[in-house]
Amino acid sequence: MSAGPGGQPGMTKSISEDLRSRVVAAVDNGLSRRAAAERFGVGTASAVRWVR
Repeated sequence: MSAGPGGQPGMTKSISEDLRSRVVAAVDNGLSRRAAAERFGVGTASAVRWVR
């Protein structure tokens, strides 16, 4: 098994709170979750989860 960032097997890349806040703010300002995810380079599922 390969180690992810941070050296932990199976761990995914950590996303900064600032990035999460910017994605949520973009959606609050009218961008779709999918468009916000694409703009900020994160997964659509992550954007959907953060906006809930």
